[in-house]
Amino acid sequence: MAKRIAVYLMGVSFALVVAQGASAQTISIAQGNGQLICVGCVGVNGYPFSTFDDVVVLVSDANGNPLPNATVTWTVRAADGLAPPAGSLLNGGSTTTGSTAGGPLCNLPGYSCNRYTGSDTGGNLLRVLAVTATYSGKSVTFTLTEVPPPNSNGSPNSINDFAITSPPSGTQYRGTAGSIAATPIQFMINTFSGTPVANVSVRLVPAPQTPAGSPTATCVSQAGADPGTVLTNAQGIATCNVLFGSTPSPNPNAYVQFQVLVGGVVNPQYSLNVNGTGAIGYALLNNLYELTVLPATPNALQLVSGNFQSANPSQAYAAPLVVKVVDGSTPPNPLINTPVTWSVSPVGSASVLPVNTSTDNTGQASTVVTLGPNAVGSITVTATTSNGKSASFTLGVNSQLTGLTKAGGDGQTAAEGQIFAQALQVQAVAPAGQSTANQAVTFTVTSGSASITSTNPAITNAQGLAGANVIAGNTPGPVVVTATLGALPSVTFNLTVSPPSLNLSYTNFLNGAGFFPDTSVGGTPTYGALSPCSIGTLVVGTPLNTATLPSAPNLFPAPLQYSAGASITFNPATTKEAAPILNVTGLNTPQTLITFQVPCDTTLNGNVPVSVTVNGTSTPAGSAPLVAVREASLGIFEIPMSDGNRRALLVRPDGSIVSLENPARAGEMVRMYVTGIGPTSPLLATASLPLPGVDTLSSAYYKAIAIGSQYNIPVVSERASPDFIGAYELTFAIPANAQANNNTVLEVGIIVNTGESMTYAQPLGSKIPIQ
Repeated sequence: MAKRIAVYLMGVSFALVVAQGASAQTISIAQGNGQLICVGCVGVNGYPFSTFDDVVVLVSDANGNPLPNATVTWTVRAADGLAPPAGSLLNGGSTTTGSTAGGPLCNLPGYSCNRYTGSDTGGNLLRVLAVTATYSGKSVTFTLTEVPPPNSNGSPNSINDFAITSPPSGTQYRGTAGSIAATPIQFMINTFSGTPVANVSVRLVPAPQTPAGSPTATCVSQAGADPGTVLTNAQGIATCNVLFGSTPSPNPNAYVQFQVLVGGVVNPQYSLNVNGTGAIGYALLNNLYELTVLPATPNALQLVSGNFQSANPSQAYAAPLVVKVVDGSTPPNPLINTPVTWSVSPVGSASVLPVNTSTDNTGQASTVVTLGPNAVGSITVTATTSNGKSASFTLGVNSQLTGLTKAGGDGQTAAEGQIFAQALQVQAVAPAGQSTANQAVTFTVTSGSASITSTNPAITNAQGLAGANVIAGNTPGPVVVTATLGALPSVTFNLTVSPPSLNLSYTNFLNGAGFFPDTSVGGTPTYGALSPCSIGTLVVGTPLNTATLPSAPNLFPAPLQYSAGASITFNPATTKEAAPILNVTGLNTPQTLITFQVPCDTTLNGNVPVSVTVNGTSTPAGSAPLVAVREASLGIFEIPMSDGNRRALLVRPDGSIVSLENPARAGEMVRMYVTGIGPTSPLLATASLPLPGVDTLSSAYYKAIAIGSQYNIPVVSERASPDFIGAYELTFAIPANAQANNNTVLEVGIIVNTGESMTYAQPLGSKIPIQ
């Protein structure tokens, strides 16, 4: 099932197909991601190695079982923006699970292997290749890195430094089997030129000649990496959280040693020479760590199910009591074959069968409880391990209850996210002389936006009273909470969630292209976030960060794209300048983004009061936030590219959009899109495009572009965009001597009036890829 989404950009409509739902079959990385080789290096005993080993995937069915005879397609591409790969895939572009050439792993059901062969370093280049395996529409990608040897023409791209930043060699690692050590191992790698090397695997291996069957440790697996490994990040740093294996040491004072292996694999498929660890890699670091794995002992019992039941005297409870025994790891691990003993209080009030149990493969143990004929009130059943760890169940004994009534808390109102002031309270009713204590009352939110925050079910006290605390959710409207006790008629509470008032400040108002705030209200800015006719973004709720930036630029043609559910008014008490709402995303969620145009006739008086209403909720009357409106607020429209990083939206002479795969060329003309360019001639009207056939130009005193270290690059042509509200087009030439780089800094500066020294510009500018 797929959903088609239309995207309008640069006057062209694109159709994106977004998959909905998920296939039951999966493909995952089994081995070979993050390999690092040194082309031309000659090592001892096979390392550092100069050719790649297998990359291996596992295809599984809906139940997680290996899937034989599945066809996997393979592709390889340059992931560094340089020349296409010079080598090839040994097994071609298609393989079948369970029957690919390679080592023993490649012939197992569900596994499929391939291998990149060839050299791409070109004598002194650092190359990064991406090998992608696809099955049934799902893909995984392996990163392979080639570096030249250190003596290759003095190449700055050869590996200069492997460094374990912490802890020092000789550090002792002692922990319970299956637990995670408190101290991680941190590792860094860079080249002679100081460039960090990303996506290189780091794993733990036994020191050479470690006896078979010894205790082991691995890194906590990173998503997308080989099992038990982590990858270096963009700064060349990897953090390995040490996971203790399941085999304990022969005694608490014994230890074995382990080391860090960089850029390699375990159980090599092709390589014949290994370093005595059962693994091969670019480097086996000299740091030796001491490993002691302690047997797992019960640390706690967790109640799984069966608590707060009720039954009649002489009857068994409907559900068995189930506990789970865990160790002291973080997160805790279940312990199997652990004895658990069950007991009852008061003695004689009930019986348990069996009394002595052992945990199963999930760490759980259970028993069945039957009430005695004279049981009253409630009973406690306790599960205990041999080392004294315990957990208790509270079980009710049914009395002759006749009803459940409301005792308080009905009819309340609370704002979104706030706790209702009064607890909801009910009272159990029984004939005179009958106990109403220790009865389990369950409170359930049956409609509306709210949740129970107190212990649930609630147990009645000696007076038969039980209560629940309720917190309002994020959706205004009525809420119904129902209280139930056994088969008695339920009790219903009616509550109301009211919308909160919006508490906003100038920091909620961002530039709609570069998503940056103003320097400060009342200060002298080196840049401004908003100016007349510019595009702005209002963030309501959770602050905007890099991970939640919109994926499409805020470019919207006339007529307006969105008008319901939100309004923004500048100077609400005087001129009442309404800001056109261009787009709203995330309405009624923790983060709402509202794209708007600053009214073109907004007065430049520094700080302007702005009132906001979102889905019926408004800023407090008379307390509108003050927002700075500057003469200019230049922001650069950006798009995320294939590596996930945001760069300037540029159009090449052939009309194509600049990207990592289609970079700008030195010497060619490109067109960029900005907002907040300042006063124009002729003047623009709010929510309007320029007059057809008339170029609306900036009247700024000075404007120039900088690319990298080259400044004062002239603007060849400019105009207000004829297609998008509040956007301007600037055309300029990429310098003929511009260096190839995927992250060349692009800046634009504007001085509005003669004699001014302040320059309005996007902080830190943007970036462009240049070939």
